[in-house]
Amino acid sequence: MIKVDEPYNPEIKRNPLPFNIVFRLIKRSEFDAIVKLSSLRNPTQSIDDIKNKTDKEITNKEKGVQELYSIVDAKNLTSIRMHESFGFRKIKEAEGFLHVKLESGRGYLYRKTI
Repeated sequence: MIKVDEPYNPEIKRNPLPFNIVFRLIKRSEFDAIVKLSSLRNPTQSIDDIKNKTDKEITNKEKGVQELYSIVDAKNLTSIRMHESFGFRKIKEAEGFLHVKLESGRGYLYRKTI
């Protein structure tokens, strides 16, 4: 299991994703479970921040959001493989995006139509 704030290690390999994993947006009924899981993974983040971010995701879905965007550091090969396996497509490369500066100084902006 990955520890909180554990540095990325490109030597660690994973098995392919199981065939039955699918990507979908969170449902309102899953709010409490997602907040709990997120707080376990991010113990230094306040519960209120996690609740606000989770609520924003659900609200965006309810408003009919049709595209998702994600930023990935170019050295985070595991995240790159995960995003691509879930159908995200690389659309731009840069040092950072908006207010996000990437640790390696280079990364990718991904998009997925939902």
